[in-house]
Amino acid sequence: MIKAKTNQKNIIAIGDFVSYNDDLQITEIEKRKTILQRMDPLNPRKRHILGANIDQVYITFAIKSPDIDIAMMDRYILAAKKGNLTPIVVINKIDLAEDRELVDHLVSIYKAIGIKVFAISAETGLGMKELIKSLNGKTSIFSGPSGVGKTSLINIIAKKDLEVGDISSKIQKGRHTTTYSSLIPLDEETFIIDTPGIASFSLFDVDVNEALEYFSDLNKPLGECKFRSCTHTHEPKCKVKEAEEKNLISLVRLTSYREILEKIQSKEPIYK
Repeated sequence: MIKAKTNQKNIIAIGDFVSYNDDLQITEIEKRKTILQRMDPLNPRKRHILGANIDQVYITFAIKSPDIDIAMMDRYILAAKKGNLTPIVVINKIDLAEDRELVDHLVSIYKAIGIKVFAISAETGLGMKELIKSLNGKTSIFSGPSGVGKTSLINIIAKKDLEVGDISSKIQKGRHTTTYSSLIPLDEETFIIDTPGIASFSLFDVDVNEALEYFSDLNKPLGECKFRSCTHTHEPKCKVKEAEEKNLISLVRLTSYREILEKIQSKEPIYK
């Protein structure tokens, strides 16, 4: 039986391949090819593994009810890239959008940096056919905050009838209905993982250079900054700050970058 001191909140995660003995006790965990992890909300020194040996993560948010959290979305993408997963953004409930301007803007900025985006409505079925097709032959995990419609998506994809939660009208956050992660086979080569809603997603073991690499598109409008190590916050002759002053840069993406960078530099967990 495995006993070990570790910095992991959970020694075994969904997606792990293991060996076991005649008493069905796990004796070994095979080396993980990919991993999706976050900082444990209760202990910043530990990591919480959400899934292992997964091909792609469908980072699922709603455009409204609850409102989309773009900075959390970017933290998910960073964590996916860190763990060698393919990040895919799913923006659900677009039928609730008062206008499509924000949806279209998010689709354009993420596609521009090579991130696949599905703008869908599980309620109306809009975009679902293309999303389902993208699952073929892969092991995929759906993760995101509570109330964004992950379980509704799983019900449509897997033709199941899992319990779906409502939204708290007082705080506009989803109620948890999925209480544990579950692996659902669609065919012999296609698997999906449903996960509980995430209230917080703090990055674990991600440094400033990794954040700068992910947000490297920010300085494209005006070229390279004077200093190669520029963090685009206080340095002189910063092209990102110049682009910001001339409205040549996405403020949505810049705001997200600065929030993430501040937390990485301060080594503070993010509790939202």
